Amino acid sequence: MKTRNLSLRGVVVSLSVLALAPLAAPAAKPAAPSTVALKATVYSTVIDEQDTVAYFHDGGVTGCPDAPLIDAAGITRDAAAVTTASAWNFFNWNAVADPAGIYDNGSYCASTGSCLRSEFNSSDKTFTLDTRTTANPLRKFTLDFTDPYNPDPNAPSFGPSLTTAGLFEVLGSASMTGMAVCSTRACPEAREIPAKFWFNDPVASDTTWRVDWLHIRVLRVSLSTWYFIADACDGSQVAGLSKLVGSRTKPRESNQGLYLIPIFIGAEKK
Repeated sequence: MKTRNLSLRGVVVSLSVLALAPLAAPAAKPAAPSTVALKATVYSTVIDEQDTVAYFHDGGVTGCPDAPLIDAAGITRDAAAVTTASAWNFFNWNAVADPAGIYDNGSYCASTGSCLRSEFNSSDKTFTLDTRTTANPLRKFTLDFTDPYNPDPNAPSFGPSLTTAGLFEVLGSASMTGMAVCSTRACPEAREIPAKFWFNDPVASDTTWRVDWLHIRVLRVSLSTWYFIADACDGSQVAGLSKLVGSRTKPRESNQGLYLIPIFIGAEKK
């Protein structure tokens, strides 16, 4: 009897110790990736198939009333990774083959971790296409300033066109991976989002240039593919050119006029 009571006390003590012991923490969920890797296609021609006009609440217009619109792009590819790519192979839009350049995330590395960037970042709110740290070869874009809208008489100092490395960004306020896929050829799911392109002056080391589009159209044409478009259908091809001289944090900025710079860039999840 005495032995039996001692045994029972041992069980009680053991249970008390277990009750006081902290529970093991559940395994942490893997962190969501901070970026979404993409393969971008920079088309030589803007081919706009979004064929019904829809109005945004702020008066902006999306879509092309006389689709298809076909125009020469104002930002085009370099000579590397050239291909013939077809766009608009959705909803019976016309699939048009066009000379294009492929800008694949993580390629053409200048050093470890310094590679071409083609990605969604900032919680997928920003589309980034950056070739400034590429090598073998340095990947570039060709910019065309031959179609002035309201130019400064002295701009641009580098000439009517320029082939340069640069940073192109579409700066949204909501996740682009959260966009709905186009439900019709009119794609009422499209968004209007501002875009910018930065590049260094080819001569002056203290000078940077920036091209600003007040808005471009962003369409998610499939679960894995987005199009970024600026053209005459909605006036989005009008872009401002700014010159920034001196400190990168506090440069002296001057307006260098407005130019018509249409763009057509596709991006596909890798």
